[in-house]
Amino acid sequence: MTIFQESESVLGVNGDDAVTIDNDLARAVEIAELKAQLMGGAGVLVTQHDYWSFTVAVTSTVPFGQRIEKRRWLAAC
Repeated sequence: MTIFQESESVLGVNGDDAVTIDNDLARAVEIAELKAQLMGGAGVLVTQHDYWSFTVAVTSTVPFGQRIEKRRWLAAC
């Protein structure tokens, strides 16, 4: 499993193949949407950090019942 908890409201998804990432990302979004419903007034922000790394966050900066996706690529070292 490539889903891990980064904080109380953020899940991380990492993987090395597209099928696993796609499945785990869908599951992480489901979990976040359930938490957002319980919190009320929060939405879900999905951020892609590179080809294989994502975060899924429950946040009040996204309107309730909505999901926003963005890319925020990490600088290569």
